[in-house]
Amino acid sequence: MSKRKITDNPIALRSQKWLCNALIELMHEKPYNKITITEICNRAELARETFYRNFSSKEAIIKYCLEMKFKELMENIKRNRQNIDAYTVGLEVFYHWKKEKNFLKLLIDNNLVNLILDQFSEEFQSIGDFIINKNETDEAKYYITSIYAGAFTNVLVKWVLRDCKEEPEEMVRIIYEYGPNRDKFI
Repeated sequence: MSKRKITDNPIALRSQKWLCNALIELMHEKPYNKITITEICNRAELARETFYRNFSSKEAIIKYCLEMKFKELMENIKRNRQNIDAYTVGLEVFYHWKKEKNFLKLLIDNNLVNLILDQFSEEFQSIGDFIINKNETDEAKYYITSIYAGAFTNVLVKWVLRDCKEEPEEMVRIIYEYGPNRDKFI
């Protein structure tokens, strides 16, 4: 299992960021599956020991990169907590990822969509209380958020592959009108 060491140590956080940046830079030059940990460390100008103090694998670095991008998205969503609904969440998601389309395209091109879906699933779980009917059980909330995570990931991937030609409002309209039943929300 790929894991990142959770820390609040500023030096470790800086190393994690450098390793993330190094891997992304390398992915612009060659396929993900051809990149070695040694190459990542060399690009980041860090020792292999530093890599293994922070991450267990290349996949853990990608997950960290996604976590950081989702963290920014979630901060934007939670900032508007009082006005939150499914439509607003959708707009935030598509505007955010439109800015990050090159990063997503890199992951898609390297067959890492599963990591995007995993992160969407995790993040949707954290906002489920804001968008799902309060009477639902925890088990139901788990599956409901999984429905939305899958739908958003699939649509997002297709949208990125089309270079985000449609505006975020149009993407949310499509999901909102044709996606899972919006009447079940708050």
